[in-house]
Amino acid sequence: MRKMKRTFLPLAFLLIFLIIVGLQSCTYDCPAFPESETIWIPHQKGDVLKYFSDSDTMDFEVIESFKSGPDDFKGFMIMDYECDYEGYYLTNENNDGIKIKERITAFSGMEVEFSDVDNYKFSLYLDDFETDDFKVKYFVDTVINAIEFQDVFKVYKKNSNSDCRIDWIIKANNEGVIQYHDKTTDKIWTKIID
Repeated sequence: MRKMKRTFLPLAFLLIFLIIVGLQSCTYDCPAFPESETIWIPHQKGDVLKYFSDSDTMDFEVIESFKSGPDDFKGFMIMDYECDYEGYYLTNENNDGIKIKERITAFSGMEVEFSDVDNYKFSLYLDDFETDDFKVKYFVDTVINAIEFQDVFKVYKKNSNSDCRIDWIIKANNEGVIQYHDKTTDKIWTKIID
């Protein structure tokens, strides 16, 4: 009986070691940020975004932009994993305390941020839909100031609390945020397209 325990113990350790090595031996490759998604975050560091409302104008400079590169990691052989990616651009903050950050990921969808309380998170489904916080209208195309835009989303905040300053936005592919409403000043700011 003792001899059997002595032979079994090293075999058990060997088996456990082989299982651990086998589970850690897979390499998962994740591709870089897909170029097809660049239409949703079209600006790069150094770009200047200009908006107007009546006779006022406002400039935002893109101070940061990022697109995730390819990545790989070791993992379990039986692991069910989907690769995430991220891309965004961020502007400076203007005198009114507003900045623009547009971010897209595979798992979270689209995020547009103007301040800590003025955030929009929605999916880029080419259809109308609602969440608890937002109502999203999709337009195949639309015209604003005699310029035609494709794949346009108008996103409304459903519960516009007192801290919220931006209560709706319009976003289009290849241009980003093309219009937004500042409820504090009751001004609609429209992007100047060159």
